[in-house]
Amino acid sequence: MKPRINPLNMKKKIYLFFTTHWDREWYQPFQEFRFRLVEMVDQLLLLFKESPDLPPFIFDGQYIVLDDYLEIRPHNRDRLLKLIREKKIVLGPWYTMPDEIIISGESLIRNLEKGIKSSIRLGSVNRCGYVCDMFGHNSQMPQIFKLCGLDSALLWRGVPLDRIKYEFLWQAADGTMILTHAFSMQKGYGSTWLEVVSDFKQYGREIEPAEAVKKMLNVIREREEASPAGSVLLQMGIDHCSLDREVYEFLDYFNSSNKEYEIVFSRMETFFDEYPDCSKLMKVKDELRTPCGKGQKNYLIPHVGSSRIDQKQKNSYCESLLCSFAEPYSLFCTIENSKERFCYKPFIEKSWEYLMKNHAHDSICGCSVDQVHKDMEYRFDQARLIAELIVEEVFKRLNRSNIKTIIPYYGIKRIRFYNGAGRDYNGPIDFSIDFIQNPEQTAHRIAAAADLPVKTENNIFRKDGIYFHHEEFYAFAVKRIDGEEVPFQLLSIEKNRSEIKIIKGGIVEQYPVERYNISCQVHIPSFGYSDLFIIPGENVKINRDTLFNDSSSFENEYIKVEVTANGTLTIRNKETQKTYCSCLEFLITADIGDGYIFHKPVNGMMYSSKNCLRSVSIKQDGPLKAVLELKYEIRCPIGFDYNYSSQPSPQMADEEILVDVILHKGEKQVEFKARVINRIEQFRLQVLFPTEINSNTYFIMTPFDVAERDIFHEKDYEHNEPYPDYGIGGQLVFIRDNKDTAALLLKGLPEAGVISKEDRPLAITLMRSTNRTAFTSGEKTGLLEGEQVFEFAFSIHDYRESNAALVYDSIFFNNKPKYNQKDFSAMTSENDIFAASSEKSYIVNNSDFIITAVKEIDGNRFIIRGFNPSDQAVAVELQVNIPFSRAYISDLLSERKIKDIEVKENGISFKAGAKKIINIVFHY
Repeated sequence: MKPRINPLNMKKKIYLFFTTHWDREWYQPFQEFRFRLVEMVDQLLLLFKESPDLPPFIFDGQYIVLDDYLEIRPHNRDRLLKLIREKKIVLGPWYTMPDEIIISGESLIRNLEKGIKSSIRLGSVNRCGYVCDMFGHNSQMPQIFKLCGLDSALLWRGVPLDRIKYEFLWQAADGTMILTHAFSMQKGYGSTWLEVVSDFKQYGREIEPAEAVKKMLNVIREREEASPAGSVLLQMGIDHCSLDREVYEFLDYFNSSNKEYEIVFSRMETFFDEYPDCSKLMKVKDELRTPCGKGQKNYLIPHVGSSRIDQKQKNSYCESLLCSFAEPYSLFCTIENSKERFCYKPFIEKSWEYLMKNHAHDSICGCSVDQVHKDMEYRFDQARLIAELIVEEVFKRLNRSNIKTIIPYYGIKRIRFYNGAGRDYNGPIDFSIDFIQNPEQTAHRIAAAADLPVKTENNIFRKDGIYFHHEEFYAFAVKRIDGEEVPFQLLSIEKNRSEIKIIKGGIVEQYPVERYNISCQVHIPSFGYSDLFIIPGENVKINRDTLFNDSSSFENEYIKVEVTANGTLTIRNKETQKTYCSCLEFLITADIGDGYIFHKPVNGMMYSSKNCLRSVSIKQDGPLKAVLELKYEIRCPIGFDYNYSSQPSPQMADEEILVDVILHKGEKQVEFKARVINRIEQFRLQVLFPTEINSNTYFIMTPFDVAERDIFHEKDYEHNEPYPDYGIGGQLVFIRDNKDTAALLLKGLPEAGVISKEDRPLAITLMRSTNRTAFTSGEKTGLLEGEQVFEFAFSIHDYRESNAALVYDSIFFNNKPKYNQKDFSAMTSENDIFAASSEKSYIVNNSDFIITAVKEIDGNRFIIRGFNPSDQAVAVELQVNIPFSRAYISDLLSERKIKDIEVKENGISFKAGAKKIINIVFHY
């Protein structure tokens, strides 16, 4: 292709935009970076005041820096807004610059939605998908960008520039393509600054024009050579650096003195809008996760998925709570209680705001200083508290009844279960029942205070004893709405709990409560609820059946689990006869890395849990649920002395790992809850499940996709960093061949995959304990001292299990159905309560379509969003039992209609193409 020439002066256009890469918090806490931000923006405002014709300045693709600045300088709001409306300052498209893979797909969309809409409201938005410093890029990013109105992307890490040039067509998993530019692999998004002006600015020198021109020409010519069209895009800016008049004056000097090139000051998207021809560009599909190549510096930094793992777990919990329960059920509750019209939306938005502030890549990746992660704890708490409160309140409203309740915790109890997934739930659930202590005494006290009669002869819960009354329990039965009794297993009892009940128009009441934790099988329709009833009984019912064969093995209809002599598990799929040996092996490896990188030192050692099993205990024993507790003690050095001896510490300690191995009746998975009593430092803890499944690829859930990755990599020696043992993903990783499928379901554990070994073990990094943080001499909280808890499950099927079925397994594992308790008066009959109860599904989905969001947009619209995880198109039929008048497929901002959908009796149907993300807007 011929270089683009300006016909007026025959100079070639070189596109350049001004920016700064602004990590909101990283090697300094937020408040310190904000102090520098205020200085930088103050200087920028002064520059624009003195020279109104200065070119645009782009705020690092983020919106949040504006809010951060205006909290300190509110009096400058009008000056900033004027510059934004004049397109002199450009915001967005992101709210905060997030990590792309650790957080969920819904978090990515919420982040873009808030950034784009907030920027547009002020008058200027960056229409380029700017992801300059993320540690790898997910396979659906081009589709997400395109559906948010962004037609191009700028990025750096993860691009295989050993085989492609700076511009290429990045193709999403569904085939969506966007024109993409990769920054220089040597110095990335800051290369122009670093190569041209850094030598002057870093050491307080004035820019020497002749020397700087030579540097600029070298940069331009390197970019020309690496561009398929000979086009050049430069970024003038680097981490947390201000721009000053001297830089602008040098660039003016370059334009006036150079006869070959003209620097055109522009916005990011101008380069893409004027790009000569895209038709012959190389297409690069799916994820961009190539490690740093030979002679390059674009490090992928592959181990951030296991840094500060406690914060990844909190993030995953908050995302699940908001998307699966707070948003959909607040919508259902609003529609069910249309007369009240209490608006939950501002609370939900505030919860998301706290959460998204933690999604900045150096924050959620766990590679910042201790104070940053301390600040994150507060924001996680606020996001969680708001979401939990909304869930509690909407469940109360959805579990109300016209039957008056006089004495709480007294009569028949209705337990209403809520399913936060787009598929019916049929399976086990553990739940609690609260019985008030001394019920008759409490009832008479409350009734006397309220001047109400009370009868205690009917429908009251009384205790009954077993074995000569050495232990007494409340006697009750569990029934469905049709009156049929449901078998249950009593798990545990908690006595002397203090519960409060907030009464509208009254004051807080406090009750002494006994909590009974039980397990039973429940059916709950998709995005709906169903009821079980706790009925007073005559006798205590304890079923003595068991899933145990002996003290170290148990089984259900599908799975048999045995503890072996060396402390690992043998797990057999009874349907396919496939046996998985040496499962649940823990590995502790010395790690002198930091928040970014796992690094095993030359003299570092690895310790296995094999032959370290100290005890086996039966914790739960019954017909519906069996729990075996395994206690491991792995003797290890307490740390590694890297600075002096480069040897493991001579002092040893026992790293204690307590594992609950959980098997439910009717389930095709074994669940694990591992508690690590951490007494050592500087290590990585993994857990392995060898599969011996003959495949060279595995699958991992990433935002809106089930991505396929290679297990074995050739020519690792050609990279500056090795391929990681495995990568970063979401809630699910699995491997399959033509006979079997083995999967791990993960709760807030994003670093997982299949290790490149012959037995192809599914593996998880549970945690890394590090004391190195960026630009410090070492800090403490990254060591994760004390107790850490991890939850995961090993799920086994035959080869026919679909991607969608496995994804829904992971969704249910992460989002167990929730429940709440409604108490009726002892004077209310069983038949009346059954008649006032129901089962309901708000959204019926019988297809392999993964619903990821159900939420209100405004007072007249709501959306259902989801994706097809398959390589084949699927026909989708949704029965939407919420009043609505019309529906259409839109962009991800719910603003641009793409296609109308025909509505038939509250049902809609459409085809979801392979790997497509579908956003459906409903008007009601």
